[in-house]
Amino acid sequence: MKICLLFALVGLAISFALPTFAQQKDTVDPKTAQEIRALAMKYDEAFNRSAAAAVAALYAEDGVNSTPHAGTFHGRQAIEENYAKWDFQRWHARNFVKTIDRVVAVGNEVRAYGTWRCTYQETTSAPRDDEGHFVWVLVRDGDTWKIRRDTASESTSTPQTENRNPAATSLKLDWCLRKETMKMRLVVALTGLAFGFAAPAFAQQTDTIDPQIAEQLRAEAKKFEEAYIQKRRLNTVSHNHTEQPIGILIRAVVD
Repeated sequence: MKICLLFALVGLAISFALPTFAQQKDTVDPKTAQEIRALAMKYDEAFNRSAAAAVAALYAEDGVNSTPHAGTFHGRQAIEENYAKWDFQRWHARNFVKTIDRVVAVGNEVRAYGTWRCTYQETTSAPRDDEGHFVWVLVRDGDTWKIRRDTASESTSTPQTENRNPAATSLKLDWCLRKETMKMRLVVALTGLAFGFAAPAFAQQTDTIDPQIAEQLRAEAKKFEEAYIQKRRLNTVSHNHTEQPIGILIRAVVD
């Protein structure tokens, strides 16, 4: 029962520690983090001017842009054409905001993790609010940073007639995050309980050799142990002294 409780408590401790790991901060120097966030502001400014060339200029020459709707585009020219055709001509995207939550160093690269949101409107539909997550892989290009890979995913797409309140959207996302965190805690706690109840079963494994042989081994081990503990006559102990390592080994194995 103590083992079961111990595993359960360990599971709960891990589950409550998970949100701390999930909220890790920047691991780059403050100057680099500031430069990456300034790059995100430049991105927003160029995007909201519908300036496809200016947005594409923020990517490396061999950059890759993986979008949730239009596919993946390789190279600065293809990226520019994608923004012009899809984001600005077809979807009329505007009010675009990228928020960088965390900047980390990975080898010679820097990765930025964050969220994005915007409003878009196709020709025959009402305006819709869209949002999601993104990851940037960035490389140094002279005295500036360039986006080597931009991977975005979509979370929601809501008609503005259904939700014009940004605070409501924020609360919805916060509730979703809390719900997923609670699910994770519950899974880890239940895993701890499962290990706790399984531990006694492992501890109660039975012999895997013939019962008669096992009994003989236990008897020999016990015989030597009694002779040693009770300090029998020297000749008795001497008679068994060559068996001492064997007796100890048998005792360890059969018990």
